Amino acid sequence: FTTHGTHLNTLPGKVTLCDLFEEDESSDEGEDNETITFRNPLEQPREVSVKTLRHEEADYIAKQIHQIQSTGELMTDNGCIRPIEFSDIMILMRNRTHIDIYEDALKQHGIPFIGSKKGGLLENLEIRDLNCLLNTLITPYDNLALAQVLKSPIFSASDDNLILLARENNETHWYKRLLLLAEHDAELSKPLQRAARLLPRWQQLAEHLPVHDALDKIFSEGNIINRYIAANKQQNKQKIAANCQRFLELSLETDSGRYPSITRFLQRLSHLQNYSANPPEEPLSQSNESRVRLMTIHGSKGLESPVVFLADCNSTASNKNAYASLVRWPAEKSQPTNFQLQLSKDHTDQITQRLQQEKLDEQQREELNLLYVALTRAREQLYISGVASNRSQNHSWYQIIADGLDDITERETSFDETNCKVYRHLAYDHCAAEQTNKNVLTEDNSLHIDERLLKPIEIQPKSNFLIAPSLHTTSLHATGLHTDFNDSVLIDTSDKDDDKTGNNISPNNIYQREVAIWRGTIIHRIIEQLCIAETYPATENAVDAIRQQIKTDVLFSRPAYIDYLEACVKEAVSTYNHADLKFIFKPASETQRFNEMPLMYKQQQQAVYGFVDRVIKSENDIMIVDYKSHQLDDGENTRDSALQFSTQMDYYRSGIKKLWPEHAVKAGILFTHHNEIVWLD
Repeated sequence: FTTHGTHLNTLPGKVTLCDLFEEDESSDEGEDNETITFRNPLEQPREVSVKTLRHEEADYIAKQIHQIQSTGELMTDNGCIRPIEFSDIMILMRNRTHIDIYEDALKQHGIPFIGSKKGGLLENLEIRDLNCLLNTLITPYDNLALAQVLKSPIFSASDDNLILLARENNETHWYKRLLLLAEHDAELSKPLQRAARLLPRWQQLAEHLPVHDALDKIFSEGNIINRYIAANKQQNKQKIAANCQRFLELSLETDSGRYPSITRFLQRLSHLQNYSANPPEEPLSQSNESRVRLMTIHGSKGLESPVVFLADCNSTASNKNAYASLVRWPAEKSQPTNFQLQLSKDHTDQITQRLQQEKLDEQQREELNLLYVALTRAREQLYISGVASNRSQNHSWYQIIADGLDDITERETSFDETNCKVYRHLAYDHCAAEQTNKNVLTEDNSLHIDERLLKPIEIQPKSNFLIAPSLHTTSLHATGLHTDFNDSVLIDTSDKDDDKTGNNISPNNIYQREVAIWRGTIIHRIIEQLCIAETYPATENAVDAIRQQIKTDVLFSRPAYIDYLEACVKEAVSTYNHADLKFIFKPASETQRFNEMPLMYKQQQQAVYGFVDRVIKSENDIMIVDYKSHQLDDGENTRDSALQFSTQMDYYRSGIKKLWPEHAVKAGILFTHHNEIVWLD
């Protein structure tokens, strides 16, 4: 080999060769002398140690990295001297076989890292939780999958919660037990209440939506990613969020999205994990956080790092020539010069042995080339470690490096009492480095600031014109609850809150006002669900299903209002089934119907937005209907009350005309308590 001189003579450097990690004979003698005692297997688990020498090596590397970072060791970066950060450190390995051990050691010591596990996405705990969630939605009686989902950050149930479910003997399946507990136990824990509220809804989504759309809604309604972020350590937050997002993307990418059902998607994931040569990879970290890089030597080609740990250097590839093919195909030839099958060593002839030796020499040359790549990744510090083996390792990388360093290294003991051979070249002057940093900080780095940025921001005067007329009623002004809005014009955003309060609410009774707001929201929701079901008139089964779902939600969010629920259901169903209103809820089949239709447009430089409760579009005409749950006094009539909302309905009409300018638009207010509609034309 040609002698190389590419090292940086002006930079301080260090090479540390750690002694091989070997079995501690004294610990074996201690184990032999231990007294054997009986244990109760129901109360005391068997202690099985899975720690190997490679675990000790990984622990040494993690401790050494922590020591480098915590003691503020220095490095040179673009001519400036600064402390070493995690991102300046790289761990290199020959292959990925034992990469899990090194990753676990870094996790235990709280060191953030970027891993190099191939196809590891589906093996992560958060992905297994999401798999169990999808399984629960299509097979709700899988008790084990449900238990994992409840225990996961999706619901964060405690052990006591699961014990409560396990002790319920009235039903075989935990899913039924959960729903029954939520229905009859008002003091049920929040995680179980939340699960009983969300799982039935997500089951409905799973039945009607493609897997990506269902997962998208589940992630949104369940706040999945944020809950996993909150449940994990700081160094894992970004990785877990990226994994969850990658799982969501995978549901769309798998076979170009041609698997619409959850069942087919889970089958595809199982195939990718168990049979595919290229299972889904973990996404690369996009965080700016400083992280140790952990990769194979092949993957590090072209990269450099101030500090490099070369791990597992004492292992060698085993000879697996028996019954394998032996091919000699020179690059300049158009065909192989030799092709044969190899037998066991006892049945190999001399010609084959010569060919095998030539191939072995080539492999050893490639191994040395790979070692050269590994050693030249380090700019300033290089750490070499390995695990002792019973087999002869005279040609291992560790022995080659040890032989080369014998005459130039000194014996030292590291901070954790590990024996090492160390070679040093120059050293940093910490005092000079501190002075350099001070000089850099005191330089005049002032920036030119545009004077216009120093002027106060001119804010346009707020518009007091509100679209929802109910906000201008005497009762609301008397309460002092009037709210100034910004320049955006609001359509119906208060409809779900303020304009369902009615005029019969006492100004001083805030509780009644809140109940009225909630009552209007519930009636809207029930009518919307009945319209989506498209069953007319509404059947008892359809009403019961909606009642049960809303009851679960109310018990979770507003248990004090549960006594008002039945009256809301009756009012909504009465409105929906009323014969005079059939043309609204059971229009002709050729019409298009929209529920809670969003509108957003600009008018006179103001943003107009809101939701129209019901839109019915025929060939030439469009009806827009807005529900109002007002309970009018004896002296009031529906016509006068409806006129309060004429401005709001004009904005609705304008928005609809922008969508369908050729259609005639008819707008009406439907008073649910009185089963009467008033047209505003």
